[in-house]
Amino acid sequence: MELKEISTRERIIQQSAELFNTYGYHGCSLSHIMEATKLKKGGIYNHFRNKDEIAVEAFNYNYGRVLKRFRERLDKDKSSFDKLNSVIDVFVSLIEDPMVKGGGCPIFNTAMDSTNTHPELKEKAREGIKGLTKYVKIKLAEGIDAGEFRPDIDINVVATLLIATLEGAIIMSRVNDDYACIELASGYLKNYIREKILISGQEQVLAMNQHMHWTPAQATLWGFLKEKQLAGRDFRINYTIGDNTLDFYCAEERLAVKLMDARQMHTGVDGDDLIHLGIRLLSFTEIEVFKNTEVVLDEIRTCFMHP
Repeated sequence: MELKEISTRERIIQQSAELFNTYGYHGCSLSHIMEATKLKKGGIYNHFRNKDEIAVEAFNYNYGRVLKRFRERLDKDKSSFDKLNSVIDVFVSLIEDPMVKGGGCPIFNTAMDSTNTHPELKEKAREGIKGLTKYVKIKLAEGIDAGEFRPDIDINVVATLLIATLEGAIIMSRVNDDYACIELASGYLKNYIREKILISGQEQVLAMNQHMHWTPAQATLWGFLKEKQLAGRDFRINYTIGDNTLDFYCAEERLAVKLMDARQMHTGVDGDDLIHLGIRLLSFTEIEVFKNTEVVLDEIRTCFMHP
C-alpha cells in the first residue's frame, strides 16, 4: 500500500488494519504494529491509549474502504438491476482483488474473530453487517419503486439471503484457496435475481400503468407515507401479497392500510386472509383521508409496535 502525506496516526491505523485482518485481534501483537510502522511503543501510545482503540479504528478504516468500493462500482450503473448485480460483483472482488492484506471481507473477518472474545469489536462488526444489509435493502427498494423488481418480494429476506450466501462463499473460497465457491454463489444469486425478482418487460408496463391509476385519496395519503416520512417506516403502495393487493403496506410493522369508497363503507372489509398471514389491517374512508388527514396519520402511528 502506498502511503502519501498522511499523519502518523493515520499510518498506524492503515497498517494495523492489514495486520488485524491477517492475524486477528488476538494474533496481532503490539510488536507486529511496531515492526510494521517502524515506531516504538511510546510512539504508538502517543496516539492511542491501547491496542483496543487501535483495533476499533482499524475496523472503521476497513469498513470505510468496503463501502467506498461499493459506491465506486455502483455509481457507474443506471438501473437497479445492474446495481444489484454489481453488489454481487463487489463481494466477488473481495476474493479476486482483495482490498486489504489477508483477503476476504474485513467486516466478517472481524465478526468471526471477535464474537466470543471482544464485545466492542463484536458490536462494531454487528453494525457493519447491518450496514451492508441495509445497503442492499435500499437497492431492492429502489428497484421496486422504479418498477424493475416485483413489489411482493420481502426485501429483508432477499438482502439477508444475498449477504449470507456471498459471505459464506467468501469464507469457503479462502479455506479452499480457489474461486469455485464464490463463483458458484455469484452465478446462483444473479440467476435468482433475474428469475425471481426482476419484473419482465410486459409486467413492467403493467406496473407503470397501475401507478398511473392511483385514486386521488391514494395519491394524497401516499404523499405522507412515501420515502419513510411517517416515523421512518417504509411503506409500499399497491403492494401484492398472495391474492391480496394492499393500498399501503409496511413490512417492518406487518401493517396494511386500506382505503374504502362509499360502497365499501356499507359492505365492510374482509381482513381474515391478512390476519391468517399475521398482518394487521387498518381501514379508512377516502373522505377521511381528505378531511382528517392528520387523524388518519396519527391512527397509523399508534399501530407501530415500536414508536
